[in-house]
Amino acid sequence: MESSSWLDNCYVGRLLEVPNMKLVKESFVLDGFDVVRLRYLGEKFVLLSCDEEGLIGKLLEEGKDWFVGLFVSIVPWGDSFTVNERYTWVWYRGIPLHLWSRHCFECVGALVGKAKR
Repeated sequence: MESSSWLDNCYVGRLLEVPNMKLVKESFVLDGFDVVRLRYLGEKFVLLSCDEEGLIGKLLEEGKDWFVGLFVSIVPWGDSFTVNERYTWVWYRGIPLHLWSRHCFECVGALVGKAKR
């Protein structure tokens, strides 16, 4: 299988902890890395991409200490990359308060996937 060309200049980062993507993106913007686009991939992984070829590699080299504060590792994209889990929030609406329980939410969640404890 051939790689999508837009992924050739991307990197996969493994965050130190399960991400709050809003905070991670804010950190990038506030610290001057706003040219880097982040996409949540699942588990603790994010895809780092940029319009300018080679820029992410240069930023990683120059800002090594900054990236170490967020990531366990950052490697170039590879076609063999996979994630085993992806966290998804399900917005429940219309469930009466007296029915709120782990069992109820697990039953509703089972309609769209598997509940993780």
